Amino acid sequence: MHLPKSLLNLLAMCYTLLMETKNEVRRKIKLTLNAMSSEERDRESLEACRAFLLSDFYKNANCILSYIPLKKELDVSLVNQTALEDKKILCFPKCVTENVNKKEFNSLCFYTMNPSLSLESQIEKNTLCFEPKIEKLNPFVPWGKVCILVPGLAFTKEGCRLGRGKGYYDGFLLKAETWDCNFDACGICFSSQVVESLPVEDHDRRMDAIFASQRSRP
Repeated sequence: MHLPKSLLNLLAMCYTLLMETKNEVRRKIKLTLNAMSSEERDRESLEACRAFLLSDFYKNANCILSYIPLKKELDVSLVNQTALEDKKILCFPKCVTENVNKKEFNSLCFYTMNPSLSLESQIEKNTLCFEPKIEKLNPFVPWGKVCILVPGLAFTKEGCRLGRGKGYYDGFLLKAETWDCNFDACGICFSSQVVESLPVEDHDRRMDAIFASQRSRP
């Protein structure tokens, strides 16, 4: 079935407008994050982490798929350390490119942290961020009840998420839908990153909960 050229042009224009809108939201949020003081970051990080740790999403999970925060991201160190103390499986992601049906897409591969070693000894800095030292760790195998802690640039109270534009979590969450076990995806962020609305696409998966300082949306 061939679509008329006029319709194809209209669809292309709509997609371009959507991308421009997303990029404008990203620009505004980044300006807001850059204006935050280190004291504000620390306080809001602790509040959001504590809210998540008190939730059933955390309490009921066997496995916590967390992350190593970028400089301007909410610091989830409290969650990471508490998960180890609570004898939960803690995993960190590595950015990868996968190929399905000859089509490449960005995704993540999570690796299980060794609880007998310090977290600092199990990660290394690459070009853009810190990632697990994969030669020393085992890939995560989905089982039990999994909770994925998802960073992002912006979220809505209804669970919509806007990432940084590379699609790593989009690709990974799509892959997670094929697991045989249950999982929850929880967004975590600063209060200024919770907005009224966001432009979304069909492949964008809503979060099951949003945790931010002084607010949460299970």
